[in-house]
Amino acid sequence: MPDRRRFRVVPVRLESPSGSEVLPTLIDADTWLPPSMALRWVMRSRRWECMPSTLSGNLRAVALLYQWADLSLGHDLDAFLDEGALLTGAQIDSLVVYLRTRVAQEEIARLPPRSVSTLGTLGVVARPVRNLLKWAADPQTRGGAGYIDPVELSGYRRRLDTLFAPAVVRHGQTQRIRPLSEVEDQRLRELVSPIADAEGHGLFPLRFRRDNPFVPRNRLRNWLMYQIARELGFRRSEILAIWIRH
Repeated sequence: MPDRRRFRVVPVRLESPSGSEVLPTLIDADTWLPPSMALRWVMRSRRWECMPSTLSGNLRAVALLYQWADLSLGHDLDAFLDEGALLTGAQIDSLVVYLRTRVAQEEIARLPPRSVSTLGTLGVVARPVRNLLKWAADPQTRGGAGYIDPVELSGYRRRLDTLFAPAVVRHGQTQRIRPLSEVEDQRLRELVSPIADAEGHGLFPLRFRRDNPFVPRNRLRNWLMYQIARELGFRRSEILAIWIRH
């Protein structure tokens, strides 16, 4: 077993009769083989729950789980989980300390001199690691063989929640972005929308205001993105994932 394997997240295109999908995939940087449990978690569960950008971040966090296992578990993580083994309380504590240390090291490396790490990203890293372990504990969900008593499974998942709690708690209060006032909203619509007549109907060919902040070649695209976000509530990553097939 190497001291600590190196991992990468790469995009893999999946083709199907209904279209194609670009799926972030965790691979061993030396062999280019994907760790089986992380791949099964993505294919059977996580890909349906979040956007690709979020999934990429999740997999970078899961890479730390594999690196911890290489150093501390004394067993291949995929085989360990596939055999139905569960982490002990001491092992979970060791994992949380490892995640905290790695996140602190990476934050300190990015900070200016004499700055203090806040561990603001610890929850972002710890949460998907905990969730994969909770998912993998049930052979029925991970696609493995065997059976685990529901009471034991519930107790194990509660233990994971309890021991990961200090790591997944949000550090600092987030502030809700102030919504636009009616005047600001109307001004923004006028600024990015095509020029319309007195009744609000768009004029053809489409033309945009001179003070539109975008370069001419992007104005139609950005107006459509604005309309999708405003009227349908799409997030930026969801809008950017929309493609028109010619």
